Amino acid sequence: GDFDGAAQAWMQVANLAPNDEDALVMLAQAHRQRKDYDGVKDAMERHLTIVDDLARKVSIYFELAGLAENERNQPDEAVALYDNILDLDAGNIAAYEALEQALAKAERWYDIVEVLTRRADHCASQGDEKGEIDVLMRASDLWLSPIGNSEAASEILERVRARQPHYVPALVRLAKLYEAAEDWPRCQEILENALRLGPTGKDAADLYVRLGRAIELQSGDASSVTQALAHFQRNDRRIAAQPRP
Repeated sequence: GDFDGAAQAWMQVANLAPNDEDALVMLAQAHRQRKDYDGVKDAMERHLTIVDDLARKVSIYFELAGLAENERNQPDEAVALYDNILDLDAGNIAAYEALEQALAKAERWYDIVEVLTRRADHCASQGDEKGEIDVLMRASDLWLSPIGNSEAASEILERVRARQPHYVPALVRLAKLYEAAEDWPRCQEILENALRLGPTGKDAADLYVRLGRAIELQSGDASSVTQALAHFQRNDRRIAAQPRP
């Protein structure tokens, strides 16, 4: 039970055999048992310098990051360590997620958007269009809330639209952003594109109503909403029978 003595002994072993991984692992464990977390960090950092295997190196970085977050209360250090992992392994999903969580705890929203954009770029480079779009949609949500930058959100959604012109969720969000900005021509364009994809039910009803509103606010013709709804009725009788907003 003499953890101090154990730490001293393993330190001597590590100094005599600096390339002995087992000695450094045991040294880190001894320091952890005595709650000397700076000592754990030092032993693990020494371990990193002698490891060549990528998977093992990444594993040690994860351990160091967890130590920084949980025992040493050094969130910024943890963020830097997760960044190191991504420098080594740009597609490491666990590192992206851990980095996002660490940044969210500190409410570093702009940094999270940067991480998400970096992740989307990697997905694009690997031909993973679905992954790219999913990540970009999350980035657009962050730009909207809590950051509150609708223009930046629109830019992200336009990137999604360029990648996948028929992706309805992006079209719907873009339309709402252009509505809020009172950019009625662009709003109308987006809504018409969304309707050409053939939505049905309440989603279609909502799009038609909003399209009529956009036309009305451009032309000053109040009958445009009625015309849009009438067109909708001809295309979907089931929803026409339901109460209208």
